[in-house]
Amino acid sequence: RNTGLKRKLNAFKKAQKRLREASEMLKTNDIKMLCGKLPETILFYIGDMLSVDTGSLTSDDLESVLKRGSIDPEFAEHIRKTLEMCDFVRFASVGDESEFRETIVKDTHDIIVKLKEALKYT
Repeated sequence: RNTGLKRKLNAFKKAQKRLREASEMLKTNDIKMLCGKLPETILFYIGDMLSVDTGSLTSDDLESVLKRGSIDPEFAEHIRKTLEMCDFVRFASVGDESEFRETIVKDTHDIIVKLKEALKYT
């Protein structure tokens, strides 16, 4: 009956599933789709862990939510910059470099792992 607790308990498992899907997208060379999946992974994880609706949050709002959730301000800024980079790549016409794609997937994975540790006791 406690939906907030259920969201929190299932958050990491769902994030891992989304990261696996993103890793599969590396093979398709569809960077726009990949850069749509990665922010979704981060946002949904944060929403589930903090029981907030992330659908209407801007990057700056998200940074404020993270800071209220006891996240280090530098880490919150790093998350915001990662989300903004994904949006830039997704909506701008940029080259399709495989090194960038692999780096952004790894960075997203690292963010989720650090968030798991940081939000464990919230």
